[in-house]
Amino acid sequence: MAETMLGEMMPGKELGKKGGNPIDTSISKYNNPGNIEAGIGFDGELKGQGYGPNQRFAVFRTPQLGIRALKLDLSTKLKRFNGDLAAMINQYAPPSENDTGQYLKVVQQYAGVKDKYTEADLDNIVKGFIRMENTKELAEKYIALMEE
Repeated sequence: MAETMLGEMMPGKELGKKGGNPIDTSISKYNNPGNIEAGIGFDGELKGQGYGPNQRFAVFRTPQLGIRALKLDLSTKLKRFNGDLAAMINQYAPPSENDTGQYLKVVQQYAGVKDKYTEADLDNIVKGFIRMENTKELAEKYIALMEE
């Protein structure tokens, strides 16, 4: 929790490791619903902070900025792979680290089964990726935030 000017603590806020603006920790202390790798430079990424092996994954200032980063990343991949969801998943969550068949099934539960996906499907694709990258409880919180 971060201190206000009066010295009291605000729920859901804590200062970054190096001080400065508070980090919204109301959903997660990392605010990274897609486990986006650190160093890409998305808005709200806290430089010099990370989690996971070798601090591999980025920490974002707010959950909204983490969702935004995921959506931008997946939008780029959607274009790169011409709407091929399986190809997007293979790059994002490689088979060497993930069960890509299961990943595809879960994302399709949100986005439907199609030969080609478009920007109109992006929010549902993002929701599927969030579900795969988080516990059910945490995913539900991020998805609810997207629907506000």
